[in-house]
Amino acid sequence: LAKVSEMREKWTDFVMHVKWTGDADGFLKLWVKLGEGPYVLKMDHKGATFWNDEGTGPYFKMGVYKGDPNFEGPSPRELYTDAYK
Repeated sequence: LAKVSEMREKWTDFVMHVKWTGDADGFLKLWVKLGEGPYVLKMDHKGATFWNDEGTGPYFKMGVYKGDPNFEGPSPRELYTDAYK
C-alpha cells in the first residue's frame, strides 16, 4: 500500500468499503491518505470477498502484530489510533 519510509511519522488514513459475500456482487475498495496528501485508491476488487458456507461472518481486528513472540526485531513500536467506525 505504501513504503514504511513514506508512512513514518505521518498520519495515515485508510478507508475501506466492502460487501462481504461469496457471490459475484461482492466488492472491496481501499483508499490510503498519507499525511496531507490526497486519498488514493489502492485496491478495487469486484467479486467474492467471503465464503457463503461459513457460520459466522468476518470480524474486525486491529493493532500492531509482531508475529513470532521470540522475534527479536525492532522495538518498541508505537501506534496511535484517532478513530475507526
